[in-house]
Amino acid sequence: LVSAENKKTSPLNEAEVLNIRDAAAVIMVSRDRFSAMAQSRGYADIDPQNCWYDWQMLRRHLGRKPDLDAGAKLLFVSKENSDFNASVAAAQEPLGVFRSM
Repeated sequence: LVSAENKKTSPLNEAEVLNIRDAAAVIMVSRDRFSAMAQSRGYADIDPQNCWYDWQMLRRHLGRKPDLDAGAKLLFVSKENSDFNASVAAAQEPLGVFRSM
């Protein structure tokens, strides 16, 4: 992404970032190897599911201008996650009172 933005000589737009992501090579490694790779490089990979957001955060870290809106960071959670289910239940609890008002 840095190379593509340097070549373009202006910030990449979201479609360009996603096109680069979609054309990128993919490798699969164990969690231990993934952590070791990130540690040896000194930076973590950009999350493909949050590519635009992570790229904007990296651009800010690198001091690239202009500072573009990163939008929301998405977090994917399993329906079996107990913390997620507790949050949903807590959010739904006061709905009956709200609706009766």
